[in-house]
Amino acid sequence: ADNSNFTAVLTGENSAGVRWLDRQHPAINEEGEIVDQWGTAIQFHRESWSQTTLRSAGPDRDFYSEDDLVVPAGE
Repeated sequence: ADNSNFTAVLTGENSAGVRWLDRQHPAINEEGEIVDQWGTAIQFHRESWSQTTLRSAGPDRDFYSEDDLVVPAGE
């Protein structure tokens, strides 16, 4: 799924109007994407309607390499 769509939901663009993140949060880049500590947009992989896996490219900023940080769906 698109990072900016998740960011929109987390910043209050949801049916309940709940804001988990401020739009000006330093982890949100100019394109409206949540980025990791190295400035790379996090990948969101929807596994099902209720579960999403998050992937950071890690310090080398290259996705699917050995230093990626991954939070599996359901954790």
